[in-house]
Order: sequence, then structure tokens, then C-alpha cells
Amino acid sequence: MSQHFKMKVKDIFFIDKKVVFAGDLETDATQISSANCKILVDGVETVRVKIDGEVMGAGHRDLWTTSPVKLERDAVISRDVWLVSV
Repeated sequence: MSQHFKMKVKDIFFIDKKVVFAGDLETDATQISSANCKILVDGVETVRVKIDGEVMGAGHRDLWTTSPVKLERDAVISRDVWLVSV
């Protein structure tokens, strides 16, 4: 099963050592368990992270990582941020 995806990140949350990306997930995969990704900010790759899993809620799918991420919540909300599997 392919785990290729991209996510338009609309918000970011920091919970203990986890970073949770919330947004619109575009994929045919039914579940994302682990994936290497790049983060694009305004079309420029800023960092690569390893997604550790998926948080499924009512009507949405969020992804989480323990990789270091230097993104501020305000920047995520106000800029064009994408999480793309590689």
C-alpha cells in the first residue's frame, strides 16, 4: 500500500516531545504509519522530518512527529506550508 501524501498544514501543535500537524491530507492511503517527509514553506524546502504516525479524529486526519521542527504556529497559519512525503 502506498503511503504517498501531501498535507496543506493549517495548524501545528506541540505536545510534550510530539509535534502534530493539522490540515488537509491528500492521499489514497487509509492510514499513515511512518514516512519521511519534507516541509515546504512558501515553496521552499526548510527541513526533513520523519512522520511517526497519524492521529485520526472526527472527520480529520492529523500527523505527528518527534523530529525537531522549528516552525512557529503563527507562521504556519499565515504562510503556505506543506508536508510532503518523499
